[in-house]
Amino acid sequence: MSIWKRPSAPSTTSTTEGLISCAPAAAPHRKSGAAASNARIEMTKARRIGRSLYRAGRTMAYRVAALGAIALLAAGGAAAHEFWLLPDKSRAGTDEAVEITIAVGQNFVGNTLPFIPDTTERFDIYGPGGTLTDAARGFARDPAGVVQPSRPGLYTVAYQNKGNSIVIDPETFNKYLRDEGLDIALEHRQANGLMDTPGREFYTRYPKTWVLSGDNIDAGRWALAPSNLRFEMVPLSNPFRWLSGDSVDVRVLYEGQPLEGVLVTTFTKSSQGRIGAVRSGPDGVARISIDRPGRWLAAAVHMIPAEGRPDIDWESFWTSFTIDVPAE
Repeated sequence: MSIWKRPSAPSTTSTTEGLISCAPAAAPHRKSGAAASNARIEMTKARRIGRSLYRAGRTMAYRVAALGAIALLAAGGAAAHEFWLLPDKSRAGTDEAVEITIAVGQNFVGNTLPFIPDTTERFDIYGPGGTLTDAARGFARDPAGVVQPSRPGLYTVAYQNKGNSIVIDPETFNKYLRDEGLDIALEHRQANGLMDTPGREFYTRYPKTWVLSGDNIDAGRWALAPSNLRFEMVPLSNPFRWLSGDSVDVRVLYEGQPLEGVLVTTFTKSSQGRIGAVRSGPDGVARISIDRPGRWLAAAVHMIPAEGRPDIDWESFWTSFTIDVPAE
């Protein structure tokens, strides 16, 4: 299967939006742990972006949109963890537009985010025949994107943000490493006496999803092609043929190569909390058990030591995909 290509873009590995410090909550009635830390991160980010947009506004409409972006981004930080794209439907008619929502949260429950160009590196749609179009609906629009099929076939929607630098208190950071199966980073901290030091991290998001236009389910096989994301999961069978009761394989790729030992976690809209977790093998393949119909989210995180960044110790990459699984 061929790999779609897009015009090269400048690397965003060293791009930051400022260093955000996250201290533990002091008051007993306030949230604590990873959710509270992430909430503070996203709230600070939202306020900064919103203030910048508001000051830049030259019309009342622009300022109203900026203020709306503040509220929505802040709400998204209340339980920020997974990050995903969600079409309003996975199957569509040949002339039917499908809106794409950007969301952040935990356990497949969260808040939608508007499209903000300043925080977006790419928001692309790969269509039939390898066509490449922009998914964005416009500044501060929510839902943030739209697929408008020009012909029957599979449309892959891929997103990448510009990344963020964060500093997380030691307790929260260590728990986060355990929860996400980032054993190498945790073992490094333990071996070097760093368990009581804050985690300094730069993270980037790489979610994707698919929309199938028309009645040809076999067109879903194009989901097996990588989307040219730095970190992604690629199904090894047509996801539009997945059914409840199936066990399906996905391959974890980092810079286009299979990656072993990544914890792939799964969630559904009908469940509460994580319902599955399995590590990728030497060939990068992880087997997911589809035990119920509905909307599914698969997510994974990869972390490496940061290089050439005195202010950052770790760089992490977050990927996910969503798919609707019918009962039969």
